[in-house]
Parts: sequence; C-alpha cells; structure tokens
Amino acid sequence: MTLNRFFSLFLLISFVIYFGISPYVIDQKRLQDIPQLEFESFTSYEIEGENVNFIINGQSAKRYDDKVVFSDFVLHEESNNSISSVAAQSGLFKGKEIILSDTVQYQSREGIVLETQKAVYHTKYKTLDIKTNFRMQRNNSVITGSSLFFNQNNDKIEAKDVKASLNLQ
Repeated sequence: MTLNRFFSLFLLISFVIYFGISPYVIDQKRLQDIPQLEFESFTSYEIEGENVNFIINGQSAKRYDDKVVFSDFVLHEESNNSISSVAAQSGLFKGKEIILSDTVQYQSREGIVLETQKAVYHTKYKTLDIKTNFRMQRNNSVITGSSLFFNQNNDKIEAKDVKASLNLQ
C-alpha cells in the first residue's frame, strides 16, 4: 500500500511539473537593453590615422550594440585650427551623430557660447542642428531664436525668429 501511494504521489508531482511549469524565455528586446560596457568618470578619444578627431570626458557611459549613451559629458573637437566643445547632461551617440539633450552648451575658441535644451551634433560633417529655442552670447551681445543650424566647416549659421541685442565696440 505504501508503494502505491509513493508511485501515485510521484505520478502526480510529475504531471504538475510537466504541465504546470513553463520554461524561462529570454526576451530579445530586453537582451538588447543590457549594456556591453559601462564606464564611470572616463576620457575617450577617437583617433583616425595620426589625428585625434575628438575627445570626450564624461561622468558615465553605457555602450550597447548600436549606440553609446553618455551622461554629464563634454566633447572637445578641433576643426579649422579652432577648438570647440559641446557639453550636455545626456547624449546618445549613434554612428556619427550625437543626440544631445538637457542643458546643451556649445563653446568656441572665439568666445561664442550657445545654449539650448536639445541639439543634434554630426561629427563627420561638423554641424550642430537645433530645433528648439536657443541663446547665443559673445561678449555682451546676445542672440536668441527658435531654431539654428551651424556648419563649422564653413562657419555658416542659419537661424529662425532671431532677436538680437548687440554691443558693438
């Protein structure tokens, strides 16, 4: 009688395990959201041949398969014998584009300071595209507007809804 109860209990537990427990399935989308590398207080260089294209200093970065996510970072770049820097609270580096957000600031050697909340910086073409309100300042002159496109290669700026307070000396 004890042997029958043992086999009955064994059969019942086997059915519960077979029909009641399902295997763990890994969601591929969640797997892509796991960073491959994480950095804290870092300095990163992009070197092409003998030239340093740009330097990034930041608080933290996470590298995924197709992108790098930065926070509290500054990108220094030299172009046309002029050093400029772009800083932001957060950024998404995808390919040759950096999508900047939360307190974006651009500074040039010439003393131009450009501030906005969102911008797209293209490292290959050296352009800064701002689709939101911006504020540009040099010395005591201030220019504001609703959007701006800045090409560093030819030093051309296109802006909309421009209001300026110029201090000419």
